[in-house]
Amino acid sequence: MDLNHRPSEEIVWLFHELFRLKLAQPMSSFKSFWKTLEQEKEKIGSLDQGNGKMALARIGKQKRAKIVPCVSGPLNDENQIIARTAPVPRFGPFFEPISLVKNYTEEPKTGVGRNNLRILNNRKAEARAAMKRNIKAQSDR
Repeated sequence: MDLNHRPSEEIVWLFHELFRLKLAQPMSSFKSFWKTLEQEKEKIGSLDQGNGKMALARIGKQKRAKIVPCVSGPLNDENQIIARTAPVPRFGPFFEPISLVKNYTEEPKTGVGRNNLRILNNRKAEARAAMKRNIKAQSDR
């Protein structure tokens, strides 16, 4: 189906029809393996093995702070945190999460903007620390 030429009402309808729909489900021993991963708060992720090789491994799920969505308006449009992605190697060889921010400013005038800037700066510091650990671990090999 070509969605580019469909009316917006049809796209909204399709979204609601498919939302949270499970099109594929684990079965048999794979189902119990998947359940074990959930119970142990783990997931399958790809790890860099060096020399450009990747391997699948069980890794712990990242604990994320809950972000309370705010209503968009003239008083709270600064530094709106839209989403945070899973770690991906988008800007270099290292996997890192990406924060999507609307109306980013380093000089917010509202409390919401200042609070979200604090959250973003904490995320930057965590990412830098993780990158330093990764670089050190790679040089220790």
